[in-house]
Amino acid sequence: MDLLLYLIEKDELDIYNIRIADITRQYLEYVELMRMLDLDLAGEFLVMAARLMQIKARMLLPFFEEDDEPNPREGLIEALVEYRRIKKAAELMADVESLSRLHHNFRALYDGNQQQENQTELEVNLFDLLRAFREVSLRPIEEEAFHKIPPLTITVEERIQYLLDIISSDKMRFTDIFHPQDSKLMLIVTFVALLELVRLHKISLYQNKPFGEIWISAR
Repeated sequence: MDLLLYLIEKDELDIYNIRIADITRQYLEYVELMRMLDLDLAGEFLVMAARLMQIKARMLLPFFEEDDEPNPREGLIEALVEYRRIKKAAELMADVESLSRLHHNFRALYDGNQQQENQTELEVNLFDLLRAFREVSLRPIEEEAFHKIPPLTITVEERIQYLLDIISSDKMRFTDIFHPQDSKLMLIVTFVALLELVRLHKISLYQNKPFGEIWISAR
């Protein structure tokens, strides 16, 4: 449900009028990315992927409109709407709790004679990262890269050290950690190394607007 809502909000779709064919195609692309990256989460999304494929196939049948059985698309939309309502309520409660904690530190964050600039930093989730990685992986590889012999081994540990060396406390773009000449294998290993650094709390990821550019900084 999280991935479905992410795709709907990213494309600013009407949740009551989603195109099953389009949303299924995008959903499967993300699942394929998870599978390619060997993420343990991929299996958890296969059930929903199968459900979307079933709905898509059934809606293509010529006698679908005359079928007396409940419309599977409507059932999915109802589940999405309910899930979104619960998720928004949970986020609101979390926001209230955060504001309560910040209330006592307000004086320290505000100078009465000078208002400080406050740049909004939004949380980056796995789907944001997959979206950004998909865009990077679709970039054409520079021609000279085809004339180079790739190294025999590329380890995640080596890419972790590479990222630690280039990522400073100042921010840098997500796309800057990938080189135009990187092979597909190099892109994948670099991305997995980035996920590991996030897990180890070595780096911070954020964006300044929903679905915007992803920035990285060292913790």
